[in-house]
Amino acid sequence: MHRFGMFAIALATSLVPAVAAAGREVPLESLPPPVRATVEREVAGGQIDEIEEERKRDGRIIYEVEFWQGDKKFEIHVAADGTLLKRRED
Repeated sequence: MHRFGMFAIALATSLVPAVAAAGREVPLESLPPPVRATVEREVAGGQIDEIEEERKRDGRIIYEVEFWQGDKKFEIHVAADGTLLKRRED
């Protein structure tokens, strides 16, 4: 039993960084102006589901946006300076 307890603690501890890396949800109105401009251009009349601000290990802040355009769902990643880093259909 003691070995199992130690294993459970080690496993739980190894999961903490993954949880800590999760982004925080932010409203469109709170985005920096260059990011908001890129998001509004890319979404172009679609419906935003979620915007998350995520700090990468190297310190960069990336905004991940999930949205619908018609019947297709998309995700974009935008750098803090408004640069579009990724766009993909989900």
